[in-house]
Amino acid sequence: MREKIIRTVLDPTTRFTEDSTRILRALRFTCVLGATIETKTWEALLALKKRLNLQNGDEWIVAREMIGQEFTKAFIANPVRCIDLYAHSGIWNELFFPLEAPDLSTLIQPTTTTDFISKFGKPTTTLLITLLCSTLFKEPRDAEKWMLNWHIDADRHLVRTILTLLQQNPNNTSSAEIEDRYIPAADEILPLLYTLIKANSYKDAEHWVSRLLSVKRSIISPPLISGEDLKEWGIPEGPMYSELISKIRSAQLDKKISNKKEALELLETLSQR
Repeated sequence: MREKIIRTVLDPTTRFTEDSTRILRALRFTCVLGATIETKTWEALLALKKRLNLQNGDEWIVAREMIGQEFTKAFIANPVRCIDLYAHSGIWNELFFPLEAPDLSTLIQPTTTTDFISKFGKPTTTLLITLLCSTLFKEPRDAEKWMLNWHIDADRHLVRTILTLLQQNPNNTSSAEIEDRYIPAADEILPLLYTLIKANSYKDAEHWVSRLLSVKRSIISPPLISGEDLKEWGIPEGPMYSELISKIRSAQLDKKISNKKEALELLETLSQR
């Protein structure tokens, strides 16, 4: 350990065959300790990696939950090193899907700075996993499915929410939708947007920060109208209810209206369209 060289006790082929989870632990310890893997151990790891994806009857030789746990621990300890090890050993492709190792260093580096930590604290597991997923998946639901299947220890719903935001145009997203969908997740979204700004990797990051903070400052005011107001106006219940309430709430959050009278006037205008 003092030399930061990872090797097995006794013959690595025997040890990895006895318990193939040790293959993943070797990768984790390499990331946690900033170590290297001894040549004979590395060669045995490469030769036996297929055991990670084999079954003994109806049971996996290595439980999917264990794979997710070991990957997550390695990734959180050292994201860049983890992906490099999993990719170059072929274990990523063996377990997950074909991958050319993404260069995460530009994305991860801002989260290690004193400025980031003073503003937001140490990066959370969810933040780091979201950064990874943003480079791997085009569709947020595919990221959520991958996390579910492999028991990745992060908030799947929150990761999907943040990835959905990154696909949306801040100019085309109403303030009511931001309040409902994104403000509850703002404590995770804002650090991620900060990271993307510093990495210069997402053109709408600064605009999204501005929209989120603006809506966050405005939501101290309760909604000016409710479903009861719509009933009094004789508007039948249905999809139009939520649409009208959302548009009026957005106008309130955007400071286009500020009182009940103006809200009802806007309701009259919108209901006649």
